[in-house]
Amino acid sequence: MKRFNAKYLINALKTSYFNMVTVLDAVDSTSTYARDAAYGSAIFAVKQTDGRGRNGRSFLSEKGGLYFSLTLNAADFPTSLYTVAAASAVVSAIKKLINVDTEIKWVNDIIYNNKKLAGILAERVGDKIIIGIGLNFYPVDFGQYKEIATSLYATQYALATREMLGTAIVFEFERLLKDNAEALKIYRERSCVLGKNISYLENGFEKSGRAVAIRDDGCLIIEGAEGKKAVNSGEISIKLY
Repeated sequence: MKRFNAKYLINALKTSYFNMVTVLDAVDSTSTYARDAAYGSAIFAVKQTDGRGRNGRSFLSEKGGLYFSLTLNAADFPTSLYTVAAASAVVSAIKKLINVDTEIKWVNDIIYNNKKLAGILAERVGDKIIIGIGLNFYPVDFGQYKEIATSLYATQYALATREMLGTAIVFEFERLLKDNAEALKIYRERSCVLGKNISYLENGFEKSGRAVAIRDDGCLIIEGAEGKKAVNSGEISIKLY
């Protein structure tokens, strides 16, 4: 495992918007830290002690991963699909940098070889949007998650460093924030959900149907016994039938 190169990030990561880079050795959560950061900040951590995922879940954040949060003013990108742009930026950067194909499991998981590679958490605090990205880069002991999680370095093609990938993701994210059509195109093309039978929760009850489309606002369209329904958040599971 190579040592995290903070100097590389600080020198290389200078987009027109995200131009304030902070690298921390350890922090509870980069997204928590980002609440007090200025717009246009990119906060990286070698390790998180309390990494957060969706719905209050924890995200395993030992040394060896790529963990960072970005801050932006909602007024600067008022029509952007933040999670869509972030997920599309991750798969696009991985493809461009090391020519590895990854997939997006609606709404915010990045999948490689049917296992979770990365997760995205978009939060709004006042006018501030915080995008948290956690990606498993080097192999670690996933413990109870070993059957469902993987790392990018599990592939022979992982020739890039964490710093190179982090930089590439941020540049892609800024580009896609300004181009919703391109972000949605990538999001749909890399979806591992469309055309699949899935289950989801509605008002505490499990329902099932077929994922048939992703709407322009990012909602998932599911066709089931009650017709077509738009789902804008929540957990889904792909059924193997």
